Amino acid sequence: MRRLRLLVAAALWVLACAWVSTALAQQAEAPLLRTFQAGDVQRYRVELRIRASADGQRARKVGRQTFAEQFSESSSGSLSWRATRRVLNIQPDGSAEIEETLDEFAISETDGQLKEDLEAALREWSQGQKHTVRYREATNGQMFGLAVESGPLLDQDPPVLTLWLRRALRPTTALPARAPRVGDKWSEGRRVQLPPWNNLIGSEEFAWLEAPDPAASAARLISLHVVQQISSPTPARAMEGPHWLGRFHGESVSTLVHAGAPLYGGYGGLYSAARSGTRETTHVGERIPTLADLPVFRARTAAEVRIQVLE
Repeated sequence: MRRLRLLVAAALWVLACAWVSTALAQQAEAPLLRTFQAGDVQRYRVELRIRASADGQRARKVGRQTFAEQFSESSSGSLSWRATRRVLNIQPDGSAEIEETLDEFAISETDGQLKEDLEAALREWSQGQKHTVRYREATNGQMFGLAVESGPLLDQDPPVLTLWLRRALRPTTALPARAPRVGDKWSEGRRVQLPPWNNLIGSEEFAWLEAPDPAASAARLISLHVVQQISSPTPARAMEGPHWLGRFHGESVSTLVHAGAPLYGGYGGLYSAARSGTRETTHVGERIPTLADLPVFRARTAAEVRIQVLE
């Protein structure tokens, strides 16, 4: 009888191991989707660093003569806070209503010639030292209903960096419809409309990367690398002016729960992220008599975001 019980226990153990292996194999072959649990809470530390610069040539009139004057200006500043993310409820389609409370703001001293505008943008958004962002998150990580106050206002016409930042600051990420296989790379074209920029070309590149598992954790992690490009084509005759050129480059490495124990907010939950976005505008002006080439004005605003779960 004792031997029979041992044989049964061994058979059950083999079946359990086979079931786990099969489940993990099926999980690896399917797209990674977010899982939510009502009432779940995660806390993250978020750091935002902004750099703004402008350089080029501008016309300067001295008496009746017009000269080309070279200039360069820049500024930088940073802001950090704690983000407490709560799952309020789960919808029938599996999406979740999310409440994100932002507090413990700390702003560093800004510097440079453009510091007033930059500091005003950071302080205006973080004033009050606490506010709440609500949105709906689908099982593929897409977010809906993000309000204007979800992030600082950094640019206008078009607010491409501001729109990117609203999502980049969230402790989650959009998930591609491809199975998470380390080493898999692909690209997709994007239709982009950002008036007044015209005839835009957009693309996204994706890659699944290996991620080191955190110490003493039963969760298995994987990293998703995403590169976003938006640009307006260069005129056929580049020396003709005036004209405007717009460009945006975004890059993100997000480390996610892939398999094992569904920690850090469930499968697809964010463990850490490093993200950057750069908006660059180039204006080629009309000819200045004392300048051999057409004058060029460049304005660049770059944002760097780091997010880390607080365990």
